[in-house]
Formats: sequence, C-alpha cells, structure tokens
Amino acid sequence: MTEGIGARVLRKEDERFLTGRGRFVADLRADGELHFVLLRSLHASARIRGVDVSRAAAGAGVVSAAAASLGGARNLSRRAVACGV
Repeated sequence: MTEGIGARVLRKEDERFLTGRGRFVADLRADGELHFVLLRSLHASARIRGVDVSRAAAGAGVVSAAAASLGGARNLSRRAVACGV
C-alpha cells in the first residue's frame, strides 16, 4: 500500500530522535519555571479527616503548599481540577 491508512510516512524529525539529538517538551526550561505536584490518597475510598501541609511547605525550594476540601467528591477520576499559580 503506498497511500492512505497504514501507509508508510517519511518523517523528517525521526533521525533527530533516533540519534538522541531531538528535543522534547520536557527538555525545555524557562526562567522562573515552577513544577506542580498533586498527591492523591494512597488508600482507595479512604475517609480523609485532615491534611497537614506544614512539612511540605517547609521543603527546600517550595513556593507554596495547599490542601483543598473535596466537598464530598466520590469519584475524582470523573472530576477535573484546574490549578493556577
């Protein structure tokens, strides 16, 4: 098959990535860049009574640490949470 679904496609970027010279989004850095970490419960269906973020906030290089009430959310996989800095 020479064209259509399943046809070979020559891509000009392949050589860079196969030889280790390609750049991925994770390789890019920006001045003032921050990283975000979200920690979910290690126990399925656990009832969380409280969260103490003081140790996380005291960590080296930490800009902010917060805990949010889930307000009775039963299934987090179906909820979208947007966070901004």
